[in-house]
Amino acid sequence: MLTVEHSQPPRLTEYTDYHEFLHAFYVYKKKQNANFSYRHFAKLAGIKSSNFLMLVMRKERRLSAEMARAVAKAMKLAKPESDYFTAMVKMELCRNPEERQEFERECSAAICKIMRKVLPQEKAEYLSTWYYPLVRELAFLPDFSLSAKWISKKMGGSISVDQAEKALEVLFHLGLWKLNPAGKVVVSDTFVDTGPEDRAFGEVKIVQIHEGNLKVWAQIIADVPAKDRELGLLNIPINAKKIPELKKRMQRFQDEIIGWLQDETEPTQIVQLGTYLVPMTTDTLDN
Repeated sequence: MLTVEHSQPPRLTEYTDYHEFLHAFYVYKKKQNANFSYRHFAKLAGIKSSNFLMLVMRKERRLSAEMARAVAKAMKLAKPESDYFTAMVKMELCRNPEERQEFERECSAAICKIMRKVLPQEKAEYLSTWYYPLVRELAFLPDFSLSAKWISKKMGGSISVDQAEKALEVLFHLGLWKLNPAGKVVVSDTFVDTGPEDRAFGEVKIVQIHEGNLKVWAQIIADVPAKDRELGLLNIPINAKKIPELKKRMQRFQDEIIGWLQDETEPTQIVQLGTYLVPMTTDTLDN
């Protein structure tokens, strides 16, 4: 059994074993309220056996997926946390590698939603220029230098030194970069999200950032070695009624990728992964 701190609630994303998280949660609640018991915890979750959760914490019993949702509700976990907790339970119950991969994807997508920060509209300037978000990610690289000249060179000259200088100014002004006491750049939020395109940034043309990136891709793609790129384009016949579901699947895929990479500690380069959905036909034809 893990030794846990009592003063702060446990952070779910720091756990990959739900038994250990349950124990940490129970210890924390017990510290806050001496009357919080295994019996009370079980009652909150709708579990009849008063010592069942104690046995789960000792890894002598397992939760079912249905019970996981009930326990998550008893712990008052938000939906992304509940999804992650339930996915951990499912992984322990999985019967084959295919199921495990499916539940690992669920975990990754849930972690992404837990960790991300939705960008408020007052920071809309961040999306006004295509390369600001890309420059921001450079700070994760071990050889990063707080130099406009270095940034321009690192990006292969796709932006000028003056443009890099402006990016530095914007990132610090918006609080997306900060300096620690040692003078090193710290990225203030690991994940930044604009939120749903149709309502989070009504005043910002989201397409600008994609247009900028697509133009740069068109200029450099021929020079990128095949081993360093993957070019995929699907031409999909589809009923228009299925477009909303297709968009949701694309969004889940992005969440899965971000969640998978949330523990990356040794990045060596920045890559861009584009997922685009563009109607290429029209419902009307000119006679």
